[in-house]
Amino acid sequence: MGDMLPSLAVFPAKGDQKLYALWDKGRVGVSEDGDDWWTSMSHKPFSTSDGTQLSLVAFKPVGGKERLYAFQGDQDEVHWTASDDGKEWDAVRSEKCSVGTVPHAAVYGDSLVVICEYNKAMSFDGKAWKSIPHPGGNVFAVGVFKGLLYAAFMDYGSQTRYRTWDGEGWGPTHAIEWNIRMYQLAFSAFQEGVFVCAGVSADKTVRYVTSADGAVWTKPEAAFTATSDLVNGIALAKFGAAVHCLVTT
Repeated sequence: MGDMLPSLAVFPAKGDQKLYALWDKGRVGVSEDGDDWWTSMSHKPFSTSDGTQLSLVAFKPVGGKERLYAFQGDQDEVHWTASDDGKEWDAVRSEKCSVGTVPHAAVYGDSLVVICEYNKAMSFDGKAWKSIPHPGGNVFAVGVFKGLLYAAFMDYGSQTRYRTWDGEGWGPTHAIEWNIRMYQLAFSAFQEGVFVCAGVSADKTVRYVTSADGAVWTKPEAAFTATSDLVNGIALAKFGAAVHCLVTT
């Protein structure tokens, strides 16, 4: 579905949870079970859909309320907005970033972290943004597992390189071996002690690996193959008892 790189978020963290997706010309999709979806063009967080990457996260700042935050890259800026229900969105605000910005957002500790594709990273405490060190390289996926923030880079071989952030600095570079080039990538923590990384290869097959420590990974396994001629992106999110995978075509 859709023509843009997608994103998934579970909201709210407690109570009547729903799975939200930012996809298909910048629309918001909502599902109560991860299978059946409802979307509306009238509830788009951004008036235009020029950005190629959309990022959606649920974030509750210290002393504040949990909200959905949406991000869109556009030239040298990151546009962002927030919502209490996924329908009504705040006025869009912007932060300067790098040329050809692709924002990747994740909640790490008490902060909402956005890592731009090339040379800027920043964190938000619910009141103000501040810069943090960028991991270097062309970032195309982020995730959080066992107290570390993961940033994976776009590679042109059969490996995916990544680094981890502990709140103070970026660690050494590690790699996931796929034995085939992956064009899109997503992370998701699953059951306690299981970290999932999934990607899409040129043959449109979604493959995945898992790790118990974020360093040693299983051998890649095929999940499914998309039927469309073109795959634009992939997103993962743990919702209920399963990790849900969204592929846009």
